[in-house]
Amino acid sequence: MKNWILIAITFMMFSCRNEHSDTDIIKIDLTGAHKVKDFSYIHNYISDVQIIPLETSENSFIRYINSLMVTDDRIIVFDQYDMQHQIKVFDKKGKWIVSSSQGQGPGEIVKAYDMAYDFVNEKIVVSQNRRLSFFDKNMRHIEDKDFFAFYHFKIHDGEYVFKTLEKQNDEQFEAEHNYHRIYVTDESLAIKNSAYYSNKENTIAPASDLYETKDGISVAHMFCDTIYLVNKSQVVPKYVLNYPSKIERTLFETDDIEFSKYKNEHSGYSFCCTYNESDTHQFMRIDNYADGLFIYAFREKDSGNMIKMEIDREYLGKIGRVFAFPETSYGDRFIYVLSPEEIGTNINILRPFVSDEDYNLLKNMDEEANPVLVLYSFKSFE
Repeated sequence: MKNWILIAITFMMFSCRNEHSDTDIIKIDLTGAHKVKDFSYIHNYISDVQIIPLETSENSFIRYINSLMVTDDRIIVFDQYDMQHQIKVFDKKGKWIVSSSQGQGPGEIVKAYDMAYDFVNEKIVVSQNRRLSFFDKNMRHIEDKDFFAFYHFKIHDGEYVFKTLEKQNDEQFEAEHNYHRIYVTDESLAIKNSAYYSNKENTIAPASDLYETKDGISVAHMFCDTIYLVNKSQVVPKYVLNYPSKIERTLFETDDIEFSKYKNEHSGYSFCCTYNESDTHQFMRIDNYADGLFIYAFREKDSGNMIKMEIDREYLGKIGRVFAFPETSYGDRFIYVLSPEEIGTNINILRPFVSDEDYNLLKNMDEEANPVLVLYSFKSFE
Protein backbone atom coordinates (compact mmCIF):
# COMPACT_ATOMS: atom_id res chain seq x y z
CA MET A 1 0.00 0.00 0.00
CA LYS A 2 2.83 2.35 0.87
CA ASN A 3 4.25 2.05 -2.65
CA TRP A 4 1.08 3.53 -4.13
CA ILE A 5 0.38 6.29 -1.60
CA LEU A 6 1.82 9.09 -3.72
CA ILE A 7 -0.89 8.76 -6.31
CA ALA A 8 -3.61 9.53 -3.75
CA ILE A 9 -1.77 12.60 -2.50
CA THR A 10 -0.74 13.99 -5.87
CA PHE A 11 -4.14 13.39 -7.41
CA MET A 12 -5.71 15.61 -4.75
CA MET A 13 -3.52 18.44 -6.02
CA PHE A 14 -5.39 18.32 -9.32
CA SER A 15 -8.67 19.93 -10.18
CA CYS A 16 -11.69 18.03 -8.90
CA ARG A 17 -13.43 18.96 -12.14
CA ASN A 18 -11.75 15.95 -13.80
CA GLU A 19 -13.79 12.76 -13.72
CA HIS A 20 -11.51 9.74 -13.53
CA SER A 21 -11.48 6.32 -11.91
CA ASP A 22 -8.53 4.64 -10.22
CA THR A 23 -9.28 1.59 -12.37
CA ASP A 24 -8.17 3.59 -15.44
CA ILE A 25 -4.69 4.11 -14.01
CA ILE A 26 -1.97 1.82 -15.37
CA LYS A 27 0.47 0.62 -12.70
CA ILE A 28 4.07 0.19 -13.89
CA ASP A 29 6.23 -2.10 -11.75
CA LEU A 30 9.91 -1.13 -11.90
CA THR A 31 11.09 -3.56 -9.20
CA GLY A 32 13.21 -6.58 -10.07
CA ALA A 33 15.51 -4.84 -12.57
CA HIS A 34 18.47 -6.86 -13.86
CA LYS A 35 21.90 -5.71 -12.65
CA VAL A 36 24.05 -4.67 -15.65
CA LYS A 37 27.41 -3.04 -16.35
CA ASP A 38 26.41 -1.61 -19.72
CA PHE A 39 23.33 -1.19 -21.90
CA SER A 40 24.19 -3.85 -24.49
CA TYR A 41 21.07 -5.86 -23.62
CA ILE A 42 18.79 -3.14 -24.99
CA HIS A 43 20.71 -3.27 -28.30
CA ASN A 44 19.03 -6.60 -29.11
CA TYR A 45 15.74 -4.72 -29.51
CA ILE A 46 16.90 -1.68 -31.52
CA SER A 47 15.69 -1.34 -35.13
CA ASP A 48 15.35 1.16 -37.97
CA VAL A 49 18.26 3.40 -36.96
CA GLN A 50 18.49 6.60 -39.00
CA ILE A 51 21.36 9.09 -38.92
CA ILE A 52 20.62 12.74 -39.79
CA PRO A 53 23.60 15.13 -39.73
CA LEU A 54 22.50 18.75 -39.32
CA GLU A 55 24.21 20.97 -41.88
CA THR A 56 27.03 23.06 -40.44
CA SER A 57 27.43 26.56 -41.87
CA GLU A 58 27.66 30.15 -40.70
CA ASN A 59 23.87 30.44 -40.84
CA SER A 60 23.04 27.07 -39.28
CA PHE A 61 25.73 26.61 -36.61
CA ILE A 62 24.25 25.36 -33.32
CA ARG A 63 25.86 25.93 -29.93
CA TYR A 64 23.37 23.94 -27.86
CA ILE A 65 20.01 22.34 -28.68
CA ASN A 66 17.61 23.42 -25.96
CA SER A 67 14.60 21.79 -27.60
CA LEU A 68 13.94 19.93 -30.82
CA MET A 69 10.83 19.17 -32.88
CA VAL A 70 10.70 16.71 -35.78
CA THR A 71 7.77 16.81 -38.20
CA ASP A 72 7.01 14.99 -41.46
CA ASP A 73 9.22 17.38 -43.44
CA ARG A 74 11.06 19.61 -40.97
CA ILE A 75 13.56 19.50 -38.12
CA ILE A 76 13.12 22.57 -35.91
CA VAL A 77 15.82 23.48 -33.41
CA PHE A 78 15.69 25.99 -30.57
CA ASP A 79 19.29 27.11 -29.97
CA GLN A 80 18.74 29.00 -26.72
CA TYR A 81 22.41 29.34 -25.88
CA ASP A 82 23.08 31.07 -29.15
CA MET A 83 23.56 34.79 -28.53
CA GLN A 84 20.53 35.42 -30.72
CA HIS A 85 18.32 32.68 -29.18
CA GLN A 86 17.46 31.52 -32.68
CA ILE A 87 14.98 29.04 -34.09
CA LYS A 88 16.69 27.12 -36.91
CA VAL A 89 14.77 25.06 -39.45
CA PHE A 90 16.23 22.13 -41.43
CA ASP A 91 14.66 19.71 -43.89
CA LYS A 92 14.37 16.00 -43.02
CA LYS A 93 17.82 15.32 -44.49
CA GLY A 94 19.40 17.93 -42.21
CA LYS A 95 19.86 20.66 -44.83
CA TRP A 96 19.44 24.14 -43.36
CA ILE A 97 16.44 26.12 -44.66
CA VAL A 98 16.03 29.24 -42.55
CA SER A 99 16.70 30.82 -39.15
CA SER A 100 14.66 33.32 -37.17
CA SER A 101 15.53 37.01 -37.26
CA GLN A 102 16.55 38.92 -34.15
CA GLY A 103 15.04 42.29 -33.37
CA GLN A 104 11.95 44.05 -32.06
CA GLY A 105 10.04 44.47 -35.32
CA PRO A 106 7.15 42.37 -36.66
CA GLY A 107 8.23 38.76 -37.10
CA GLU A 108 11.50 39.27 -35.24
CA ILE A 109 12.50 37.59 -31.99
CA VAL A 110 14.08 39.59 -29.18
CA LYS A 111 14.69 36.64 -26.83
CA ALA A 112 13.00 33.28 -27.17
CA TYR A 113 12.29 31.20 -24.07
CA ASP A 114 10.63 28.11 -25.51
CA MET A 115 9.20 26.64 -28.71
CA ALA A 116 6.40 24.26 -29.66
CA TYR A 117 4.90 23.00 -32.91
CA ASP A 118 1.23 22.93 -33.90
CA PHE A 119 1.06 19.79 -36.06
CA VAL A 120 -2.55 20.39 -37.09
CA ASN A 121 -1.98 23.89 -38.48
CA GLU A 122 1.75 23.46 -39.25
CA LYS A 123 2.77 26.43 -37.12
CA ILE A 124 5.92 27.10 -35.13
CA VAL A 125 4.99 28.86 -31.89
CA VAL A 126 7.71 30.75 -30.00
CA SER A 127 7.37 32.15 -26.48
CA GLN A 128 8.97 35.50 -25.74
CA ASN A 129 8.46 37.79 -22.75
CA ARG A 130 4.71 37.39 -22.05
CA ARG A 131 4.03 36.93 -25.74
CA LEU A 132 3.53 34.07 -28.18
CA SER A 133 4.75 34.55 -31.75
CA PHE A 134 3.31 32.37 -34.52
CA PHE A 135 5.19 31.40 -37.70
CA ASP A 136 4.61 28.97 -40.55
CA LYS A 137 7.01 26.04 -40.95
CA ASN A 138 9.40 28.25 -42.95
CA MET A 139 9.51 30.92 -40.19
CA ARG A 140 7.25 33.37 -42.03
CA HIS A 141 5.55 35.48 -39.38
CA ILE A 142 1.78 35.10 -38.91
CA GLU A 143 0.83 36.94 -35.70
CA ASP A 144 1.67 37.70 -32.06
CA LYS A 145 -0.52 37.21 -28.98
CA ASP A 146 0.07 38.55 -25.48
CA PHE A 147 0.07 35.90 -22.79
CA PHE A 148 1.11 35.22 -19.19
CA ALA A 149 4.61 34.14 -18.17
CA PHE A 150 5.35 30.41 -18.17
CA TYR A 151 8.25 27.98 -18.28
CA HIS A 152 7.41 25.34 -20.88
CA PHE A 153 4.57 24.40 -23.26
CA LYS A 154 3.32 21.89 -25.83
CA ILE A 155 0.48 21.82 -28.35
CA HIS A 156 -1.76 18.87 -29.25
CA ASP A 157 -4.87 18.89 -31.46
CA GLY A 158 -5.60 22.56 -30.84
CA GLU A 159 -4.91 22.41 -27.09
CA TYR A 160 -2.07 24.31 -25.46
CA VAL A 161 -0.57 22.99 -22.22
CA PHE A 162 1.62 25.36 -20.18
CA LYS A 163 3.88 24.59 -17.22
CA THR A 164 4.60 27.55 -14.90
CA LEU A 165 7.10 27.99 -12.09
CA GLU A 166 6.49 28.84 -8.45
CA LYS A 167 5.06 32.39 -8.02
CA GLN A 168 4.97 32.99 -11.79
CA ASN A 169 1.19 33.41 -11.98
CA ASP A 170 -0.08 33.27 -8.43
CA GLU A 171 -2.49 36.20 -8.37
CA GLN A 172 -3.48 37.14 -11.91
CA PHE A 173 -6.28 34.68 -12.67
CA GLU A 174 -9.75 34.03 -11.39
CA ALA A 175 -9.60 32.43 -7.95
CA GLU A 176 -10.14 28.88 -9.21
CA HIS A 177 -7.00 29.05 -11.39
CA ASN A 178 -4.55 30.86 -9.10
CA TYR A 179 -1.56 28.96 -7.65
CA HIS A 180 -1.61 26.21 -10.24
CA ARG A 181 1.37 24.96 -12.23
CA ILE A 182 -0.35 23.38 -15.26
CA TYR A 183 -2.73 25.36 -17.49
CA VAL A 184 -4.73 24.06 -20.46
CA THR A 185 -6.04 26.51 -23.07
CA ASP A 186 -7.70 26.40 -26.47
CA GLU A 187 -6.25 28.00 -29.61
CA SER A 188 -7.55 31.42 -28.53
CA LEU A 189 -5.51 30.95 -25.30
CA ALA A 190 -8.62 30.94 -23.11
CA ILE A 191 -8.01 28.83 -19.99
CA LYS A 192 -10.05 25.62 -19.99
CA ASN A 193 -8.49 23.87 -17.01
CA SER A 194 -5.69 24.11 -14.47
CA ALA A 195 -3.92 21.57 -12.31
CA TYR A 196 -1.13 20.92 -9.81
CA TYR A 197 -2.09 23.36 -7.08
CA SER A 198 0.87 24.69 -5.06
CA ASN A 199 0.99 27.79 -2.87
CA LYS A 200 3.72 26.83 -0.41
CA GLU A 201 6.83 28.99 -0.38
CA ASN A 202 9.24 26.82 1.59
CA THR A 203 9.01 23.51 -0.23
CA ILE A 204 11.12 22.01 -2.99
CA ALA A 205 10.10 23.24 -6.43
CA PRO A 206 8.98 20.16 -8.40
CA ALA A 207 10.33 20.45 -11.92
CA SER A 208 8.27 18.84 -14.66
CA ASP A 209 8.28 18.32 -18.38
CA LEU A 210 5.72 17.82 -21.13
CA TYR A 211 5.72 15.14 -23.83
CA GLU A 212 3.45 15.09 -26.87
CA THR A 213 2.30 11.80 -28.44
CA LYS A 214 -0.71 10.69 -30.46
CA ASP A 215 -2.62 10.19 -27.18
CA GLY A 216 -2.20 13.74 -25.90
CA ILE A 217 0.37 15.52 -23.74
CA SER A 218 1.96 13.63 -20.86
CA VAL A 219 3.14 15.48 -17.75
CA ALA A 220 5.95 14.02 -15.63
CA HIS A 221 6.79 15.75 -12.33
CA MET A 222 10.07 15.43 -10.51
CA PHE A 223 9.75 13.37 -7.29
CA CYS A 224 6.17 12.41 -8.21
CA ASP A 225 5.54 8.77 -9.13
CA THR A 226 2.55 9.57 -11.34
CA ILE A 227 2.49 10.43 -15.06
CA TYR A 228 -0.51 12.55 -16.06
CA LEU A 229 -2.22 12.84 -19.44
CA VAL A 230 -3.79 16.01 -20.83
CA ASN A 231 -6.38 15.50 -23.55
CA LYS A 232 -9.66 17.26 -24.37
CA SER A 233 -9.01 19.78 -21.56
CA GLN A 234 -8.89 17.02 -18.95
CA VAL A 235 -5.83 16.38 -16.74
CA VAL A 236 -5.93 12.83 -15.38
CA PRO A 237 -3.44 10.38 -13.82
CA LYS A 238 -2.49 7.86 -16.51
CA TYR A 239 0.43 5.87 -15.06
CA VAL A 240 1.76 5.31 -11.55
CA LEU A 241 5.28 3.96 -11.02
CA ASN A 242 6.16 1.37 -8.39
CA TYR A 243 9.84 1.18 -7.49
CA PRO A 244 11.78 -0.02 -4.42
CA SER A 245 12.27 2.07 -1.26
CA LYS A 246 10.45 5.23 -2.23
CA ILE A 247 11.62 8.43 -0.56
CA GLU A 248 9.07 9.57 2.01
CA ARG A 249 6.47 12.06 0.81
CA THR A 250 7.00 14.31 3.87
CA LEU A 251 10.48 15.15 2.62
CA PHE A 252 8.97 17.00 -0.32
CA GLU A 253 7.67 19.58 2.13
CA THR A 254 11.20 20.54 3.13
CA ASP A 255 13.38 23.02 1.27
CA ASP A 256 15.82 22.18 -1.53
CA ILE A 257 18.89 22.10 0.72
CA GLU A 258 17.41 19.71 3.28
CA PHE A 259 15.97 17.44 0.60
CA SER A 260 19.26 17.32 -1.34
CA LYS A 261 21.16 16.43 1.83
CA TYR A 262 18.70 13.66 2.69
CA LYS A 263 18.63 11.97 -0.72
CA ASN A 264 22.43 11.90 -0.83
CA GLU A 265 22.74 10.36 2.64
CA HIS A 266 19.76 7.97 2.88
CA SER A 267 19.05 4.94 0.74
CA GLY A 268 15.90 5.30 -1.31
CA TYR A 269 14.76 5.79 -4.89
CA SER A 270 13.16 8.87 -6.39
CA PHE A 271 11.70 9.53 -9.83
CA CYS A 272 13.64 12.55 -11.03
CA CYS A 273 11.63 13.40 -14.11
CA THR A 274 14.01 11.48 -16.39
CA TYR A 275 11.22 10.37 -18.67
CA ASN A 276 10.34 10.28 -22.31
CA GLU A 277 7.52 8.88 -24.37
CA SER A 278 6.90 8.02 -28.01
CA ASP A 279 3.64 6.89 -29.59
CA THR A 280 4.53 3.27 -28.76
CA HIS A 281 7.04 3.23 -25.88
CA GLN A 282 7.98 4.86 -22.58
CA PHE A 283 11.41 5.49 -21.07
CA MET A 284 11.93 5.98 -17.31
CA ARG A 285 14.96 6.41 -15.06
CA ILE A 286 14.74 6.09 -11.27
CA ASP A 287 17.64 7.34 -9.13
CA ASN A 288 19.04 6.20 -5.79
CA TYR A 289 21.71 8.82 -5.09
CA ALA A 290 22.91 7.50 -1.73
CA ASP A 291 23.62 3.99 -3.04
CA GLY A 292 24.69 5.16 -6.50
CA LEU A 293 22.11 3.02 -8.30
CA PHE A 294 19.98 3.88 -11.32
CA ILE A 295 17.08 1.92 -12.82
CA TYR A 296 16.55 2.31 -16.58
CA ALA A 297 13.33 0.97 -18.05
CA PHE A 298 11.75 0.85 -21.51
CA ARG A 299 8.09 -0.18 -21.77
CA GLU A 300 5.80 -1.11 -24.65
CA LYS A 301 2.61 0.86 -24.15
CA ASP A 302 0.27 -1.64 -25.85
CA SER A 303 1.53 -4.89 -24.31
CA GLY A 304 3.01 -3.55 -21.06
CA ASN A 305 6.17 -5.62 -21.68
CA MET A 306 9.30 -4.03 -20.24
CA ILE A 307 13.08 -4.10 -20.24
CA LYS A 308 14.40 -3.09 -16.80
CA MET A 309 18.09 -2.60 -15.98
CA GLU A 310 19.89 -1.43 -12.83
CA ILE A 311 23.35 0.06 -13.16
CA ASP A 312 25.93 1.39 -10.69
CA ARG A 313 27.14 4.98 -10.85
CA GLU A 314 30.72 3.79 -11.49
CA TYR A 315 29.69 2.37 -14.87
CA LEU A 316 27.26 5.10 -15.85
CA GLY A 317 29.81 7.62 -17.11
CA LYS A 318 31.81 5.06 -19.08
CA ILE A 319 29.18 3.84 -21.49
CA GLY A 320 27.51 5.23 -24.58
CA ARG A 321 24.17 6.90 -24.06
CA VAL A 322 22.83 6.87 -27.61
CA PHE A 323 20.22 4.13 -27.04
CA ALA A 324 19.95 4.52 -23.26
CA PHE A 325 18.86 8.12 -22.88
CA PRO A 326 16.30 9.28 -25.50
CA GLU A 327 15.91 13.06 -25.57
CA THR A 328 12.73 13.44 -27.62
CA SER A 329 10.55 11.45 -30.00
CA TYR A 330 8.83 11.51 -33.37
CA GLY A 331 5.95 9.08 -33.91
CA ASP A 332 7.14 5.65 -32.77
CA ARG A 333 10.81 6.66 -32.81
CA PHE A 334 13.02 7.98 -30.06
CA ILE A 335 15.68 10.56 -30.89
CA TYR A 336 19.13 11.12 -29.41
CA VAL A 337 21.16 14.25 -30.18
CA LEU A 338 24.73 13.03 -30.73
CA SER A 339 27.38 15.74 -30.36
CA PRO A 340 30.88 15.44 -31.87
CA GLU A 341 32.51 14.95 -28.46
CA GLU A 342 30.30 11.89 -27.83
CA ILE A 343 31.30 10.06 -31.00
CA GLY A 344 34.12 8.16 -29.30
CA THR A 345 31.90 6.44 -26.73
CA ASN A 346 29.03 5.75 -29.14
CA ILE A 347 30.46 4.91 -32.56
CA ASN A 348 31.09 1.23 -31.81
CA ILE A 349 27.58 0.92 -30.40
CA LEU A 350 26.12 2.39 -33.59
CA ARG A 351 28.30 0.38 -36.00
CA PRO A 352 26.00 -2.71 -36.29
CA PHE A 353 22.98 -0.51 -37.00
CA VAL A 354 24.26 1.94 -39.63
CA SER A 355 25.52 1.77 -43.20
CA ASP A 356 29.20 2.05 -44.12
CA GLU A 357 28.47 5.54 -45.41
CA ASP A 358 26.95 6.67 -42.13
CA TYR A 359 29.68 4.98 -40.12
CA ASN A 360 32.39 6.84 -42.06
CA LEU A 361 30.43 10.08 -41.67
CA LEU A 362 30.44 9.63 -37.89
CA LYS A 363 34.04 8.46 -37.78
CA ASN A 364 35.24 11.53 -39.67
CA MET A 365 32.95 14.02 -37.96
CA ASP A 366 34.62 17.36 -37.34
CA GLU A 367 34.73 18.42 -33.69
CA GLU A 368 33.19 21.78 -34.68
CA ALA A 369 30.33 20.23 -36.62
CA ASN A 370 26.66 20.47 -35.70
CA PRO A 371 25.17 17.49 -33.84
CA VAL A 372 23.83 14.38 -35.54
CA LEU A 373 20.31 13.15 -34.84
CA VAL A 374 19.97 9.42 -34.18
CA LEU A 375 16.42 8.14 -34.67
CA TYR A 376 15.48 4.59 -33.70
CA SER A 377 12.56 2.34 -32.90
CA PHE A 378 12.19 -0.99 -31.11
CA LYS A 379 11.47 -4.57 -32.03
CA SER A 380 8.86 -6.39 -29.98
CA PHE A 381 9.75 -6.90 -26.30
CA GLU A 382 8.22 -10.40 -26.26
